[in-house]
Amino acid sequence: MKLLTDRGVNTDLQFLPDGKFYRNLGLMLVDVFAYRVKLSQDQFFETGFSEQKMMLILDIYDLIKRVKRGKNVDKKLEMVNRSMPHPCDMADKGYGLVDHKAGIAKEL
Repeated sequence: MKLLTDRGVNTDLQFLPDGKFYRNLGLMLVDVFAYRVKLSQDQFFETGFSEQKMMLILDIYDLIKRVKRGKNVDKKLEMVNRSMPHPCDMADKGYGLVDHKAGIAKEL
């Protein structure tokens, strides 16, 4: 729900008349999820077309699962402890030659 409100979508669809409900639902699916509804408004409210309606419901369910899974991944990535340095981020150690007789150290 927060995803929709963050994108400026009016989520108060339940009290709209049938035509406005279907139009707003279709716009929301296209704008937010890039999903185009294959049923026309007349087919959606007619009896019949049950297979297409069931496919629409399952597609919406898959969209919601994909968004939720993406949110869980983002949440887990935020939980990674960034305070501990990774070994590759640590400073490189310098190596050099030491002339013990002269007491001189030369860096390579």
